[in-house]
Amino acid sequence: GRAIITNYDSSLTYVFNDSTLAVDENGVINGYNFGVTYTVSVSSSCGRGSSEDFVVNGRLSGEDCVDTDNDGIPDAMDVDDDNDGIPDVEEG
Repeated sequence: GRAIITNYDSSLTYVFNDSTLAVDENGVINGYNFGVTYTVSVSSSCGRGSSEDFVVNGRLSGEDCVDTDNDGIPDAMDVDDDNDGIPDVEEG
């Protein structure tokens, strides 16, 4: 499974309350355990920031994790499953 910061901004600093957690350049959180509550604090270079609790609650079944175009986004969440530049809703 994957946990992703959907509004990830590389200009911000992300600090977790658990040193095993890290966020990569795509906003993917690594090192988490399912069902555990974590806190992430986010700050900018000017010192302003906030913190938020989050829990990764479940796992997708293998069927839900199909990634037809191999872009790292499961088809169930991918707006363009075949990566042809045309959103799935327009392809029918």
